[in-house]
Amino acid sequence: VVLVVLVVVVLVVLVVLMVLVVLVLLVVVVVIVVVLVVLMMFVVFLVLAVLVAAVFGTEVNVAEMLAASVTELLLVLGVVVEAVNVTVAVVGTVAVTLLLVVLEVAECTAYVGVAVVWSIIARVLLALL
Repeated sequence: VVLVVLVVVVLVVLVVLMVLVVLVLLVVVVVIVVVLVVLMMFVVFLVLAVLVAAVFGTEVNVAEMLAASVTELLLVLGVVVEAVNVTVAVVGTVAVTLLLVVLEVAECTAYVGVAVVWSIIARVLLALL
């Protein structure tokens, strides 16, 4: 019975870890999409500026515009990188915490017995709900 409990706990942890990995991959995909969108906006901005300059005959300082656009792009990339860092840190912390909880449950199960551990888990879950 103890083996069954351990197998179930390990499976639950593996599922949670897989979900966390999927979340990290989703964040990476979102980051890539954001970067691509920013690059597209950058290109569209430049094209519009050149068109406006051609239509209205005003002089456009392309170097200034490029500098401003690159600055904005770098700011957005900085925010995106920071978001990825935070996500990875949170996921890592959750994963480590889960592993510690599993080890504690396994240890308690070995000492006390399955029924007691599960009743404690049920009480904790009910208290959380």
